[in-house]
Amino acid sequence: MQLHVTPEIADQLLASNVRNRPLSISKVKEYAGQMRNGDWKYNGESIKISSDGIILDGQHRLQAVIMSKSPIVSEIIYNLPSDSFDTIDVGKQRSGGDIFAINGVQYANRTAALVNPLYALMSWLFLCVSG
Repeated sequence: MQLHVTPEIADQLLASNVRNRPLSISKVKEYAGQMRNGDWKYNGESIKISSDGIILDGQHRLQAVIMSKSPIVSEIIYNLPSDSFDTIDVGKQRSGGDIFAINGVQYANRTAALVNPLYALMSWLFLCVSG
């Protein structure tokens, strides 16, 4: 079911957030910034709720809605089996090589292997200069 998730609805859903991984405040702040700036993109990713009302997936997005005070559109899936929690968010994360390959870069994994240390160095230099 697609729903306009307001901070009030997010707060109601989070009241049942009793079994989840620890909250990453930096991830919530990142999402909240995107929501506040209008950069949050609806992508069909759902908020998942078990048959006993427990949040199985979506706590960071819901916390970000509250922090940003910005409603989002999201799919909400209700009545999932409680024991399905261990199958959620366990897929393969996209690597740098995957991203390059998707964008048609030849030798994508090699390119990612070269770019990652350069990116880390540039980030470090930026922190030194701005710090």
